[in-house]
Amino acid sequence: MKKKNNTFFKLLLICFLIFMGLYIAEESGYYEAKVSKNAYITEENLRAFEQDVLDGKEINIKDYVTNEYKDYSSFTSDLGQKLAYNVDKLMDGGITEFFKLLGNLF
Repeated sequence: MKKKNNTFFKLLLICFLIFMGLYIAEESGYYEAKVSKNAYITEENLRAFEQDVLDGKEINIKDYVTNEYKDYSSFTSDLGQKLAYNVDKLMDGGITEFFKLLGNLF
């Protein structure tokens, strides 16, 4: 007998893989690293800052910091982050409670 292709389980597996990819990206700090990369002083701006300090010019940090932050979040990414946070909270609390229960049994 040939097995039926179960579309529901395939869709569930795809959703799970997407969720895990988003969760790992969030937990590893990928998005924060991309955002913070834009806020640092570039090498050229750092050299210009040092030269202006040596020349005794008036310094304004806004002249040297590049902050080209663009918010690319959407409903889907916000939902994924909230879902990942809640699953993490549930797993952490559930595991803690499980080990407390285990400790009380022994």
